Amino acid sequence: MSALNVFEAGSIVAKSIDPIHDRIRTEFEPLLLERSTEFIVQTVSGSIMKAYKLAKSLDLLESAGYAEECNAIARPLFEVFVNLYFILYAGVEGDTTSERLAEQFCAYADIAYCKYVNSAGTVQATIHRIHGPDPTSFMSEVKRLSDRAEALGATRNRWHSLNFTDMAQKISKRLPFFLDSNDRKQIEYLVSAAKRMNSSVHADAMSMRIDYRSSGSAPLEVKPIRNGSPEIHIYIWCIKALAEFLGKYHIAERIVREEFLKATGYTQDHPSSA
Repeated sequence: MSALNVFEAGSIVAKSIDPIHDRIRTEFEPLLLERSTEFIVQTVSGSIMKAYKLAKSLDLLESAGYAEECNAIARPLFEVFVNLYFILYAGVEGDTTSERLAEQFCAYADIAYCKYVNSAGTVQATIHRIHGPDPTSFMSEVKRLSDRAEALGATRNRWHSLNFTDMAQKISKRLPFFLDSNDRKQIEYLVSAAKRMNSSVHADAMSMRIDYRSSGSAPLEVKPIRNGSPEIHIYIWCIKALAEFLGKYHIAERIVREEFLKATGYTQDHPSSA
């Protein structure tokens, strides 16, 4: 797809996501279920699910022409990619394995999940006027989980001591073999734009001012702007990483190639008659 512009290439990916995901599930879910207790499998599986949902959401916003609002989806989608590729590739060095990094990642996530469950229980207790979770037990559990995460290498604010942009820089220097030159250029762009993406996901004063000043004589008119979002390719990069992790990269490569050809209206050798 190197000859296509960002919008055209993104459109092909968007058309292909559902059939690719269905086929990937058929091929790989049995293998993942056999290893479901492994932290690395939990991390990779969760990353694929999140990448799929975010890529679909990004496509909806892009199709509607909400270019700026796409940033709200693009930033977490890029974060999924950075975390997954750091765990599988860039962060593996010395005695630090992917499984070890995945355990650290999951340990940090367990703290947030514990807080989420407690918060949900508290809300329900307030609504129904019943006794909520015991605060002493909750704080004790949070401390236990926090101590475990920090012992594995997490910090109070992140699952890893590296900040997000430093992590992104590191993965850009240690990309796996299956990413072609076009993929690498897009990743280089996303890494360089990481700080800008981080500052543009909020509906702040500047965002509202830009919208109003571009409205002209129709202050409530929404004008579609379609720029093309390279982040939608992240879903494809994630499933290729999954397949490579399982030792089945050739299967994912074939599935992606076949579905991309269908999306363009071409077969392997000639245009479709449809």
